[in-house]
Amino acid sequence: FPVTIATVAGSTVTIVGVGSTTITASQAGDSNYDAASSVGQSLTVTPGPTTLAIGDIAILGFNSNAPDGFAFVTWVDLGPNTVIKFTDNGFLSSNSATLDNNGRGGENFVTWTNSTGSVIPAGTVITIIDGTPATTSQGSVAQKLNGISNSGDQIFVYQGAGAGTSTSNSDFGANGNPSTFTGTILFGLNFGGDWLGTGTASSNTSYRPSQLAATYGSIALTTASTTRGQYTGARTGLTLAQLKAAVVDPANWTTGTSTGVITLNATAFTIAQSQSITFAALDAKTYGDSSFALS
Repeated sequence: FPVTIATVAGSTVTIVGVGSTTITASQAGDSNYDAASSVGQSLTVTPGPTTLAIGDIAILGFNSNAPDGFAFVTWVDLGPNTVIKFTDNGFLSSNSATLDNNGRGGENFVTWTNSTGSVIPAGTVITIIDGTPATTSQGSVAQKLNGISNSGDQIFVYQGAGAGTSTSNSDFGANGNPSTFTGTILFGLNFGGDWLGTGTASSNTSYRPSQLAATYGSIALTTASTTRGQYTGARTGLTLAQLKAAVVDPANWTTGTSTGVITLNATAFTIAQSQSITFAALDAKTYGDSSFALS
C-alpha cells in the first residue's frame, strides 16, 4: 500500500510519514497566460529517535566475569540517534522507579546510541563489551558497564535525558544511595537470586520497580552464584508475542557459575508476521442465480 509522506495545503506542508515523495508546483493558464510548466521537488523524511516502552527491548545474555558484557534485542525498529542506557544500579523498593529516593546510585552505566545513520530493524541483537574503551556490535557507546558483579547483580535498561559522566550516574539524581531516578525504565534482568521481596537492597540485590511487573518487563535467573547466562531458545518460527515471552522465561536460558565467559550470540531474531482474514457474510442464494464475487 502507498505510504503518505506529507500533505500540502496551499504553501503549507505537513509531514505525516517517513520516506521520499515529490511535491509538484503548478499554475494554470488563463486568457492572458499559458499554463506554467510544473516544477517538482523531492522531499525525504527520515525517522527520528525512537521512544521505547516496556516490551520493546530485552536483555538476552551477560557475562559478569571479565570482560563484562551483555547482549540485548530490540523488538521495534530503532531510528537514527536513538539513545538507550544500561546500569547495574538498583532500586530500594517495589514502588515506582521514579519515586523520590527509591534509586540506588553510585554504580556503573553505559549509554548506547544508534549512530549508524540508518534504522536498525526489529529483531536485531546488539552486544556491548567492556574494555578501554567499551565496544558495541552496532552504533556507539559512551562509558562502560564494567562492574557487573559475579556475586549477583542486575542490569536495568532505560531512556532518559541525563548526560552522565564517569562520576555521575545518568538520570540518577545522586551518585550514591539513596538517589532519585528520573528516566523511563524499560527492562530489568536480575541474576544470582530473585528480586527482593523484603529486606534492604545492596549493591548485589534490588527490588523490581512496579513498572517492570508488566508483561515482558523483566526476568530473574535465581540460581545462586550465577556469573553468566544467555537466552538459548528459538529465534525463528514464532510470532513477536511468542518470542518476547520466550526471552523472559528462565527455562529458555543457559547459565553458568564460577569462572569463565560465554560468547554472546548476536544472531538476529526472525519475527513471524501475523495475518488475519476478513470474509464478508454471504447472502442467501437460489439455485440458478448468477455467479458472484467473494469479498
